[in-house]
Amino acid sequence: MKRALVVVEPTDGSKTLVEEAGKLASGVGAELVLLHVTTVEEWESNREQLSNITDFENQYGIEQTREGARQFAENVGYDVLDGMNVDVSTVGAIGDRKD
Repeated sequence: MKRALVVVEPTDGSKTLVEEAGKLASGVGAELVLLHVTTVEEWESNREQLSNITDFENQYGIEQTREGARQFAENVGYDVLDGMNVDVSTVGAIGDRKD
């Protein structure tokens, strides 16, 4: 196995999954990819809330949303995988979540 993918959500269960995947990836020398998906509905809601800020000029676009999602995944990785010997990369995306 060269790579393991974990979808990161803002839940304790997700953090547990990231930790277990980190142990597995570390044990086999694989890269761990952490992915967080922001839905279009969340993006639109955030955009609407930010539009109420006086200096806001449609600056909360797709790229900022992807970067925010990637940063969320990265933050979870830092919190959960601290001290583990595992290579981690993070990805943010916008789309539909499949349950």
